[in-house]
Amino acid sequence: NWHYYMGEGMRDIVDPNMDFTPKIVDAVLTWLANLVVRLGGKKLDDRERWKDCCLLLPGDTRLPLQQRSLVVRAKSQQARYTIGVTTIKPERYGTSLCLRAYQSCNIIYRRELSREDIIPHSEMEGGARSSIAVPVGAETGQALGVLYVTSYDTDAFSVEDQRVLR
Repeated sequence: NWHYYMGEGMRDIVDPNMDFTPKIVDAVLTWLANLVVRLGGKKLDDRERWKDCCLLLPGDTRLPLQQRSLVVRAKSQQARYTIGVTTIKPERYGTSLCLRAYQSCNIIYRRELSREDIIPHSEMEGGARSSIAVPVGAETGQALGVLYVTSYDTDAFSVEDQRVLR
């Protein structure tokens, strides 16, 4: 039930005098992010095939779709993102895979990341060579968020992997 975990609710209300959101960790979504990395399997040298995973949700759903920023709300154990702080803003990262997946409700996959894909997030993605952004809950309308997975390898997400992630 995507709407229960990722839709708007009481946890989205922010008191202007006190913002607790950067400190809140959602155990269910964190478990899901770690599970996604494990689903990628292991390589021959016993390293994970997929480097990390994070779940991004819109910061303010009252804004028009093209103006909504995405905020990291859960991440896998190895991810460098900061929950509630790492934000993908359309005015700065307009070509981001995450924003494009969220706005279009389509999976955006890069078999090999280009220079333009890497530079905006290089400090966080640390050596990622391929990545995939999967819109969540878009089966019945607008996406509720985005599942973003990276890998150190090129061409890391087969058609079967994409089906599993979807």
